[in-house]
Amino acid sequence: MEDEEVNKMTNKEAIKGLKALSKEFSGYKPNEDMFDMAIEALYKQIPMSVRTTTSTKRCGNCGRQLSGIGNLHPERRYCVKCGQAIDWGKS
Repeated sequence: MEDEEVNKMTNKEAIKGLKALSKEFSGYKPNEDMFDMAIEALYKQIPMSVRTTTSTKRCGNCGRQLSGIGNLHPERRYCVKCGQAIDWGKS
């Protein structure tokens, strides 16, 4: 099982491979849509930092309010609106 962990592809590597592969299958709309959807889903699994405003923390992808200042919810690992993985960092 250790070998499986060592050989696992990261999301960023998978995105790079899908982008290259999608060029080979371009010109056929269903294939293009399929690759775009897969790439978007992989991007959302990569934690994105929250955006801080004067009174809130917001999703770095869609801008949805995640919490108010002093009312953090670091147990929320994904945005409830767009599904983006959240990196609370030093929030």
